[in-house]
Amino acid sequence: MLTARRATSIDDVRVATDLMSRAWQAGAPFVAATPAAVEWWHVVSADPLDAHLRLWDLDGGDVAWSWEEDGELEWHVWSGEPAHDPEILREILARTLADHRDATLGTWTAEDDAATIALLSDLGFRPEGRRLSQWLWRAAEPPPTPPVLSDGYRIRGLHGPDEIAARVELHRRAFPASRLTSTKYERVLEVPHYRFEDDLVVEAPDGSLAAFALGWWDPVGHVAEFEPVGTDPDQRRHGLARALLAHGLRRFFDLGATTVQVYSEASSAPAEALYEAVGFRRRAFHQRYEHPATTAAVRTAPAAVRSTP
Repeated sequence: MLTARRATSIDDVRVATDLMSRAWQAGAPFVAATPAAVEWWHVVSADPLDAHLRLWDLDGGDVAWSWEEDGELEWHVWSGEPAHDPEILREILARTLADHRDATLGTWTAEDDAATIALLSDLGFRPEGRRLSQWLWRAAEPPPTPPVLSDGYRIRGLHGPDEIAARVELHRRAFPASRLTSTKYERVLEVPHYRFEDDLVVEAPDGSLAAFALGWWDPVGHVAEFEPVGTDPDQRRHGLARALLAHGLRRFFDLGATTVQVYSEASSAPAEALYEAVGFRRRAFHQRYEHPATTAAVRTAPAAVRSTP
């Protein structure tokens, strides 16, 4: 039987990240998230874990997680038996829809994942305009040589907790609509895959922080991700983000990464150009799908989803 439980501790975050690590390790064709996903969402959320993260268990083994927040559903399914994963996803979506009948629900899938697109359509989801680009750099290509920065600028990792306030200030300059706070950012200290040395920043000649690329390294899946990446508006057009990403790719290559991932809004021409220039290649566009608010019964999955004996 497929059962769900609300996450209650950082140990449950590890369960979710382990599922993603195993999918990357196995070469799953449509895996979209690294441990950075759940861990970063936990950092930026003001809520306890049980408000958003749910773990799904099939016959005694964890096979999926889902994250619900502000009418959006993120999910990852990896049972180790790919033929059963669509059935598991159908039940997760159906149960979530049953909980959101009076509210719109959005979710995402890669545009080349025909099976998931068919499932979403069957359940009443329809494509909505927003798209993301999933960019991958693979170790088959040598990492780029980091460009030389202007005199006085240097790339380094965050020194430690004493720099969290400055790091948050930089983030908010890069993303003015952000509600990130130092209190929230301190949650990075408890998540499994955060390391200060991977929280890459550019230090300006006056000692202030000018740009950042937060790296996340998964030594089990041999995959890394940059999330998020930003530059102080007053420091743009100096090539800082490009230098950070090139430096980070070299760093993760040396650690043994086979893949490094980053996402961008497909409508953001500067971001798209930046990642391509650094050496990332678009794996796929990801399309947002939306299910309208409804009081009608949704089509549910079978009552029991069985794994292979």
